[in-house]
Amino acid sequence: MKRKLPIPLLILIDLVLLGGALCVYALFHHVIPRVEVDLSQQTGPQPKPPTQIGAPADTDPVKTSPIDTDPIGPADTDPVDTAGTQTSPPVTTEPAETEPPGPFTQGEIISTETLYQSEDICVTLTKYSRPYAGEGQPPSVFYVQDVRVRYVENLKTAFAKDQYGKNITEWTKTIADRKGAVAALSGDFYGLRSTGVVIRDGVLYRDKPDDDVLVMYSDGSMKVIAKKEFNGEQAIAEGAYQAWCFGPSLMDENGKAKSEFPGCRITYWNPRAAIGYVEPGHYVFLFAEGRTEDARGLRMELLAQIMEEMGCVVAYNLDGGQSASMYFDGEIVGTPCEGGRPVSDIIYIAEIEE
Repeated sequence: MKRKLPIPLLILIDLVLLGGALCVYALFHHVIPRVEVDLSQQTGPQPKPPTQIGAPADTDPVKTSPIDTDPIGPADTDPVDTAGTQTSPPVTTEPAETEPPGPFTQGEIISTETLYQSEDICVTLTKYSRPYAGEGQPPSVFYVQDVRVRYVENLKTAFAKDQYGKNITEWTKTIADRKGAVAALSGDFYGLRSTGVVIRDGVLYRDKPDDDVLVMYSDGSMKVIAKKEFNGEQAIAEGAYQAWCFGPSLMDENGKAKSEFPGCRITYWNPRAAIGYVEPGHYVFLFAEGRTEDARGLRMELLAQIMEEMGCVVAYNLDGGQSASMYFDGEIVGTPCEGGRPVSDIIYIAEIEE
């Protein structure tokens, strides 16, 4: 049988337990200091705040260079003078452009009667009519294709019937259609003769220069090499990609239009075809109508002047007369002389096949 503790003793025990609990509470809340963690002092990885376009170190929303610290305002604002009342430009969520848009698109194709534009090609077609011949004479009517390409392989050449050889011909449109050309120009009609230089797409077919030679290299540059200085094997070793031999060259060694063409037989008014070089990736195709009541053609010195006007530093006369023709957007441009004639080769612009 259990013995019961006296009531006074139970009361005493309860008081002792209560007093102990109060001591523990006082110890933790009033004697031992609390330790708080300051998150702002953590050294671990922290989320990076979004970069504000137009912040003081980069206030121009178009320029993203870290050294551009010019504040918004007049160009002569002293960036050290902070006494003004200028405010920071508004925050924008649009990314800044890192390069100019240039002549190409972001992948879409834009095609009209006078423009073809893609991510690798831009060709614009412009018609000109100028009264060079004097009062009472028909004007000079010519067409210019301003050509921009991203890759040297966008500028191609093609043989008639895809064959190299003499007296093999096809219409410019027929060749261009088959090759999927965006734009095209008749070439030097190499197959009409047994001399001349023929380099096409890096292959040397013939090395018998009979005039100055226009060479296009694999870096997109062009230059004219004098007949007596040209060597086909050397040209290939130096990276020749295309070469044409008809002439004459239309620019002097300083990139200016020539006014005299000694040894050239056809300097008078005539239908013309010419190719020009502005810089790597930028070229000019020209076709001039002629021998009609509506278009007289171009004299050689006028052709040179026009090519200089178009920005060319190198320009070269190709086979003209009835051979001259231009193609754009699936059709022949303008009116070739007497309806034109089949040719042995063309120069054309096309997308690179994947």
